[in-house]
Amino acid sequence: MAKLTKQERMIQNRIEELFSTSFNFLLQAEEKNLVKKGYKDLSVTEMHVIEAVQKSKTKAMNEVAKLLRITPGSLTISANRLVQKGYLDKRRDLEDKRMVFVETTPKGIQVLKVHNRFHEKLIDNIMTIDPVIEPKLFLSILEKIDQYIIENES
Repeated sequence: MAKLTKQERMIQNRIEELFSTSFNFLLQAEEKNLVKKGYKDLSVTEMHVIEAVQKSKTKAMNEVAKLLRITPGSLTISANRLVQKGYLDKRRDLEDKRMVFVETTPKGIQVLKVHNRFHEKLIDNIMTIDPVIEPKLFLSILEKIDQYIIENES
């Protein structure tokens, strides 16, 4: 790696600082938004489980766990809690009892709308900060970050 100038090093340090704080602040802001909208019984982690269930094509627990990059056992704990709270329903496959499927309830769909509006406002805000920021470039940067995380997960 080439030697950085003082200004480049300052920029790199600021980027590192923002990475370490922004993610935590984003999670806190998501949680505060849920509380403000009347969902005090739901953590951000649980919200992301509901979101993954909705995005899942098959609704099978093992697929949802893969989407979240967590173990099936961890998902089982969260899903059971969300069933008790009324955000998800669970059912076993009638033919293969090992297969468990989850679905969002109307209550789960309602909180998803709140959560999605939060994300939409965040993205709209980012895209209107500086008209010079090309959406494709921003997407490319986020994809690169995601790829790095995937490659370095284990």
